[in-house]
Amino acid sequence: MSTESHKRVAGLRRPVARRAPSPSGVSDVDSNLLASLVDDSDQFIAEHWLESPYLGRSKVTDPAALLSIAELNKILTSTALRGPHIRVMKRGRPVARQDYLRMFQTTADYIPDRAEPNLVIGEFASGATLVIDRVEDFALSVREACDSLAHSLATTMRAHAFITPPGETGFQAHHDPLGAFIVQVHGEKLWRIYSRMSTASVGRIYPSDGEGRALDLGDPIIETTLRPGDVLYLPQGFPHVATAPDVLSVHITMVCQTPDWAALVRPLVDEVLNSTEFLQIPNLLTTDSTSLHQTQLTRVADFTRQLAEKAGHNRTELGVAPTDTSSVLTKLEILARLPAEEIRIAALPTLQELAGSETHDALEVEGAIIKLPAAFRPALRLILQNQECLLSELVDAIGRRPALSLISRLAIHEAVSVADRRGEGRT
Repeated sequence: MSTESHKRVAGLRRPVARRAPSPSGVSDVDSNLLASLVDDSDQFIAEHWLESPYLGRSKVTDPAALLSIAELNKILTSTALRGPHIRVMKRGRPVARQDYLRMFQTTADYIPDRAEPNLVIGEFASGATLVIDRVEDFALSVREACDSLAHSLATTMRAHAFITPPGETGFQAHHDPLGAFIVQVHGEKLWRIYSRMSTASVGRIYPSDGEGRALDLGDPIIETTLRPGDVLYLPQGFPHVATAPDVLSVHITMVCQTPDWAALVRPLVDEVLNSTEFLQIPNLLTTDSTSLHQTQLTRVADFTRQLAEKAGHNRTELGVAPTDTSSVLTKLEILARLPAEEIRIAALPTLQELAGSETHDALEVEGAIIKLPAAFRPALRLILQNQECLLSELVDAIGRRPALSLISRLAIHEAVSVADRRGEGRT
C-alpha cells in the first residue's frame, strides 16, 4: 500500500480540471463536525478545550472525503501553487525556497514564486515533508470542516496538509502557539507528546534525535500511532514530534486561531492611546529629566484611569453592569484558598435562567446573556433550584475543575456570591 501511495503522490500527471461545487454548497462534511470528532462535545469543552490533549479513534468515517490522495496530487501538480501556500521540510530543517520555487512569466506579468511541480515532487522523493498551508483554499471539504469547527468553538480556523514519506520526520520537536485538531487521512503517523511547557501564544523548537524523540523533555506523556480517521486535539504549549513509520502519511492540522488576551485588550489600549491627549508632542528641549519623569508617571496614571473608564463604558454599552473588581477578586481568592466543603455558593437576584438547548444553557445577568456548556447543567440545577449550596456538592455533580470554571464565570458576572460556610467574607 505504501509503495503505490508514494507513486500516486510522487508521479507527475497533467492536472485534471476540478468540478465546481454545486450552487447549494452541499458536501459530505458534518455541519456539527465537533460532535463527530469527539465522544461528547460538552465534556470536551469542559475538560480538554485549551487544557489537555484528546485522542479519538476512528472518528472520521471517510477521511478521503475530507482530502484524498487524488486531490492532493492535483494540488501539487497544479501550476497555480504559489510560495505562500507551500513549505518543504527535511529532517527538521526547511529546504531553501529557491530549490523548488521559480519565476514564471504570464502574458502580462511575472509570478516570482510559483512552485515548480517537478522540483517539489523531487524533494518529496528525497525524503522531504510537504506542507500545503491554508489547504482550505484548495479543498471545499476542508474549508467547510474549518467553518463548522469555528462555529462550534467561537473561533476562526485555518488548515494545513502534511505529506510525509515513509520513515521520515519532517519537523523537530516543538510546541505550537495555538491549539489544533489533527485528522489522519491516509497512512500512519507516530506521535510523541510531552508535558506542557507553556500556555502562552508563542512557539518553540526543542532539540531532537534522529529517530523522532525529543531530548531533555523526559518521557512522552502520550505515544500513539494515528491511523486513517483518528483525531488528536493538541492545545498550545505541548511539545510534540511526529514520524511516518513504514508508510506514507497524510494528515490535516486544523489550527484554532483563538485570540489571546493581548489581542483582546490591544484594541481598547489603542483606542485610549489614539486620543488627542496622548498624541500631543512634548517639548523635550525645555523639560529636565526630573520633570519629564514626573510627567510620564502622570500620563501613566491618566492612561490607567481612562482605560478603566473605557472598560466600564463598554460594559454599560453591552448591557452589563459595571463590575466591582475588588469583589470579584475576593471571590476568586476564596475559591483558591478554601476547601470545597467550606465554600458556600448562593445565587444572586440578578441571575435569571433563560431557555437553553441540548448543547448549552443560557442565563441572564442584568441584561447580559451567559451561555454555558450543557456539561455544567447538573451543577447549575443545584444552584438555581436550591439558591444556596456548597461548592463540594457542585464538585460531586460535575467534577472539581468544571465546578471551579462554572463558579468563576458566574462570579465574574456578579451572578453568585461566594463565602465560607460560616458566612464570613461573603462577596
